[in-house]
Amino acid sequence: MRRLILTLLTGMLAAACNGPGAGPGSSAEPAVVTGTAMYRERIMLPPTAVFEVKLEDVSRQDVAATVIGAARIEGPGPYTFSIGYDPARIDERMTYSLRGTVTVDGQLMFTTDMTYPVLTRGAGSEAELLLKRVPALPADDNDDSAALEGTFWILTHLGGTEVELAEDSAQPHLVLEADSNRAGGSGDCNRFSGGYEVDGSKLAFGQLAMTMMACVEGMAIDNQLSVALQSTETFAIEAGRLKLLDSGGTVVATFEAGEGPARD
Repeated sequence: MRRLILTLLTGMLAAACNGPGAGPGSSAEPAVVTGTAMYRERIMLPPTAVFEVKLEDVSRQDVAATVIGAARIEGPGPYTFSIGYDPARIDERMTYSLRGTVTVDGQLMFTTDMTYPVLTRGAGSEAELLLKRVPALPADDNDDSAALEGTFWILTHLGGTEVELAEDSAQPHLVLEADSNRAGGSGDCNRFSGGYEVDGSKLAFGQLAMTMMACVEGMAIDNQLSVALQSTETFAIEAGRLKLLDSGGTVVATFEAGEGPARD
């Protein structure tokens, strides 16, 4: 009985010392990634400027990056940031990086254009981000929404890589239907459809349904196109070319206006 009582008292004392939820390796301090972000251009941003930085899992190239944590700062830079994150979501085998943007009244003005690794593979928990100016589009690039909608857009590039098709492959394309706000088209093998929303230069696709044909070739293009569409946040039309861009201003897919049917 004495041994039982002593064991119970020892356990209660240990719990009181460690605190609620404490355990081996636990820390009362939250895990954070810190850093600075600046741009070299001599531009005074207005008070409406918004800096956003995201901690992302970029381990897989064939899927959109997973956001682990984020921070937002309003006003002109330079910026000093701190991103809190859950250490349990960090896998030493994976790769993590920071991506920053600056928008003014909803328009992207600055973005990081290179990878800033953190946390794993020898990287630390601090980084210095250099923001690059996003070239301004001509005023009339996105004035005509009809050019975006109702056009048979033929896929030419995924990211910065030209799409190469076999002789008997389907023609990957995209059609946006203004009357129903439905997007449709095909990859190199499967067809897809789903909703979309457009507001000025902003473009977002809803969940896309895709057929499940198992082709010998072409599945890679199907998968990459699906990821590109889901990561799209803005678009630009230049000289008959439609460019889809993600939240960081990176072109994820490029299309050319084609001679196909206007409705898919």
